[in-house]
Amino acid sequence: MYLLKVSKGSWVYIVLGCIGILDTVLVVSLNGGLNLGTLLPGAAGALLIFWGLSKAYVKERFRGRFRWLRILIRAGLLVFLGSFLVIEGLLIANTSDPIPENTDYMIILGAGLNGDR
Repeated sequence: MYLLKVSKGSWVYIVLGCIGILDTVLVVSLNGGLNLGTLLPGAAGALLIFWGLSKAYVKERFRGRFRWLRILIRAGLLVFLGSFLVIEGLLIANTSDPIPENTDYMIILGAGLNGDR
């Protein structure tokens, strides 16, 4: 049964998936808030664990098929990575605004304030 056959490279997916689920459990237990930022690592971790356990089955079942799909997925990932690096570079390059000295309050977007906290 290929579903339980775990190859050498599949352990990486399983370990990363466990880290994602552990991150979600720790952040939710410490902070107590549920939002996309706390739940997404757990969901991605569950998908990584599933892929790590079923990779051998998928490789055996679809060997040599859907080559065009693999090329399309890799091209999409390269486009995503390139655009991510460009946008992050622009964000980092343009974050040098000094804080005025006579400022009474500063609003930090995404700080997650609840009441006076």
